[in-house]
Amino acid sequence: MYRFLIVCFLICNSSWSQSNQEIFFYSADFERTLAFAEEVNRPIFIDLYAIWCGPCRKMSKEVFTDPEIAEFFNANFINKKINAEKGEGIELAKKFKVKSFPNLIFLNSKGEVILRAKGYQSAKQLKRLAIKALKKAQ
Repeated sequence: MYRFLIVCFLICNSSWSQSNQEIFFYSADFERTLAFAEEVNRPIFIDLYAIWCGPCRKMSKEVFTDPEIAEFFNANFINKKINAEKGEGIELAKKFKVKSFPNLIFLNSKGEVILRAKGYQSAKQLKRLAIKALKKAQ
């Protein structure tokens, strides 16, 4: 059953990202996200944000909707968007020692931090970070 759900997720993820051209953010809780990343052996990209954060909103509106960025991230990462001031985000912000927003964290498929960036990143900057993270994840 679990493998069936993974296959369904990948199919939906692929067709969704092609039609909407924005980063698909996995909606399961963090532990399930980690388990899924390990199962499919893909690194994780986390956007830890705060609702009141202007640069966070700007990235969501301008960067995460960039078709080139969306295609790259959807093909190479399990993406997770987490409100650092709500639910499990509070504990994760503590765990990752988040002091500012946005806080962009790349994890390997085992959940270990391989790269992080703070503050607004343009599409070009974010793609450079992602390429660096992929190299470190190997």
